[in-house]
Amino acid sequence: MTSIAVFDSGLGGLTVLSRLQRDYPSADFIYLGDSARTPYGTKTAETVTSYTRDCISFLEQFKPDCIVAACNTASALALPALREDCPVPLVGTIVPAAQECLRESDSKRIGVIATPSTVKSGAYTEVLHRLRSDVSVTSVPCPLFVPLVEEGIFSGDIVDLAIDRYLSELRTQGVDTLLLGCTHYPLLKVSLQKYFGDSVSIIECSDGVSRTLKELLPSTQAEKPVSGTRYFVTDALSPFSSIASVFLKTDVEVEVVEL
Repeated sequence: MTSIAVFDSGLGGLTVLSRLQRDYPSADFIYLGDSARTPYGTKTAETVTSYTRDCISFLEQFKPDCIVAACNTASALALPALREDCPVPLVGTIVPAAQECLRESDSKRIGVIATPSTVKSGAYTEVLHRLRSDVSVTSVPCPLFVPLVEEGIFSGDIVDLAIDRYLSELRTQGVDTLLLGCTHYPLLKVSLQKYFGDSVSIIECSDGVSRTLKELLPSTQAEKPVSGTRYFVTDALSPFSSIASVFLKTDVEVEVVEL
């Protein structure tokens, strides 16, 4: 039985987990949400690397076949330094998501929205330009998006105001593809699509991560029900369980751990 471990700073990584559960029905999953220390996107690179190392160390005890960092901030700031010491493949979001974005975009005018740390790192711009030198990339930090998602606020006036505050200029720049450079952001996708209109394609990190795992773990393609998923959080007062149950459309039992 293939085992896949997934971690994020909170519940945003559920967007990746949900996609992988659907695409790899024969796999077991372990999910860790570091809800006590969310968001990662406002922290320094040193802090994010320390937190990411803690998450990986915790997940290694389950002996997974691979570990997915379903966090763009961790992928951008921590994974390059931690991959060598990880005993199993460590899959991030940056390169897979950038590749999906270039597959989708016709004009090669791409908007990237992400946490302040991810934008500051320049990771998406660097990868997109490395993959295709003539691509035009505009990156915008959206610091309020993660707290909104963590509070279970996915639509409504507050979300619409936040979107317009951050993205009004981007909407006028003629991008044809919007890359959601944070795994929390797909929970705002309906509101974002309404704001940008149908002429703009919205790419989620889960699209690229799933494609990458198909190359690493072909045996997970067997058609049979998923064996199970264990959920862990680091904050007992986190709304993770209730929001996860709504998002995943099934009851979720959560275990609280210390890293």
